[in-house]
Amino acid sequence: MPTSSSLHDFLRDHGDRVVERWRHRLRESLGPDDLSRAELVDEMPAFIAELVAALDPARPSALPDDSESAPSHGRQRWRAGFDVDEVVREYGLLGDTILEAVNEGGGVISAREARILLTSLHTGAAEAVSAYVRRRDENERQQGARHLSFVAHELRGPLSTAWTSLSIIRRTLEQTPTRAIELLDRSLLHLRELIDHVLVAGRLEAGVAPQYARIAVGDLLRALETDAGPQAEDRGLTIVTDVPTGLEVDGDERLLHSAIGNLVRNAVKFSAPGGTVTLRSYAHDHEVVIEIEDTCGGLPPDVGPDLFEPFVQRASDRTGLGLGLAIVRQAVEAHRGSVELRDRPGSGCVFTVRIPAARPEAAR
Repeated sequence: MPTSSSLHDFLRDHGDRVVERWRHRLRESLGPDDLSRAELVDEMPAFIAELVAALDPARPSALPDDSESAPSHGRQRWRAGFDVDEVVREYGLLGDTILEAVNEGGGVISAREARILLTSLHTGAAEAVSAYVRRRDENERQQGARHLSFVAHELRGPLSTAWTSLSIIRRTLEQTPTRAIELLDRSLLHLRELIDHVLVAGRLEAGVAPQYARIAVGDLLRALETDAGPQAEDRGLTIVTDVPTGLEVDGDERLLHSAIGNLVRNAVKFSAPGGTVTLRSYAHDHEVVIEIEDTCGGLPPDVGPDLFEPFVQRASDRTGLGLGLAIVRQAVEAHRGSVELRDRPGSGCVFTVRIPAARPEAAR
């Protein structure tokens, strides 16, 4: 292979030949047999172009920039079935190919060029591996989320059957329901909430985009009041809903129903018997604000800012997995909104959800 006066000129003039030689060596030592030439070469011509730019004598910096091609190359190598060690080795193989080609042509690499070459190869390999690992881990999380969602969907059938059977037993009892029936009812309610959490978490973890539709906030809160009614009645609680007409958001009704519903259930769960749970909403600064206020007496002193993290629970009642508030935050943020908690010591807590108000029909 003919040479040029510098490594910069050599790669500029003969970069395509270097890539072809590298491809043949890669095919012999690492590359899967079923990959096409384009798939095997992938981003390497772009990496050579980055290397040429880094070697330019007119360049003021002695260090190469971060590679733009390497992360894409790493993700492609994951899809192609390479392992991490092979991704690292192919950058080393490229370095060997460049040095051999220059040596065959009788060229000489300066200390500056050698430093830039080695740094570029190390940086490229590191960035490719980092992108590879992120893509692999993301896929594993998505697979796990899909598996959990499948299991949760499968559980819905038996749960529905159990609840129907419980309703029949209630109707056939001539006396006041026994303690066992009440415990079964409560257990089925907790199971339903857990399944709902898993299904919503699975959607969020898998990166499923919200399915936007126009939602009337008043209808949403009144439906949640109805859902929470039996539990509130059992605890002697009053639920008050205060929503002006006309408040609307563009959102995924299932996600918002789950998120806001979790806050309502928590308010009922933690309020003192005989207390009041208030659901209110109003417009403010192009946002719809939804507040859920309980009468729990205030937060325990050991509750910190990690309340919205998974598996963190705020009181002595540890039923459930502590996933609810983490899912609330994820679901609200998926709607470009925010959620915060305000403590009212001696009285209760107020959860505040802010979501962009619905856009005019013409702007949708």
